Amino acid sequence: MLIVTYIYFFKNKYTVIDLSPEEILKHYWGFPYFRNGQAEVVDEVIKGRNALALLPTGGGKSICYQVPGLYFGGLTLVVSPLIALIKDQIEQILSLIHISEPTR
Repeated sequence: MLIVTYIYFFKNKYTVIDLSPEEILKHYWGFPYFRNGQAEVVDEVIKGRNALALLPTGGGKSICYQVPGLYFGGLTLVVSPLIALIKDQIEQILSLIHISEPTR
């Protein structure tokens, strides 16, 4: 199952944060550097290009839109089918332990 997240940045003409993406990462999350693939995605997004990030669960995909959101200032709208992802993960786990439906 492919989960697609749509992101739209409403750019503010005034800079709210005068930090580089790496400085934003360190300041807000405390991480000294981006994980594999994150910096490239963030750079493409900041340049105004489309980017596709294929990262594993827990691989830091949310950083790829949160950092540019802070960098641009203004409002960031993220539309993500999280419920579909959760349902898919539950179904996969249940199939591994041979349960067809969750009991209530």
